[in-house]
Amino acid sequence: MNKTPKELGIGSFDNICTISKDTPLIEALKYFLEKRVSALPLLDAEGKVVDIYAKFDAINLCAEKSYDNLDVTVHEALQH
Repeated sequence: MNKTPKELGIGSFDNICTISKDTPLIEALKYFLEKRVSALPLLDAEGKVVDIYAKFDAINLCAEKSYDNLDVTVHEALQH
């Protein structure tokens, strides 16, 4: 309990794949496949994390059959 997760080698701290609120949903889905990540931090214009888009969010849209437009932004998809 005296060490940080980074010191223990738990998690990722370099080369983090991030997206912005204007990232098209289709691009975020490609990141999930190509980068083999389960979640993408959503950054604002200042580079601060304001939300996260996870595979779970994509699964929910599929379950609701809301995937009729993959050109929407991640921000719009999160509002769904």
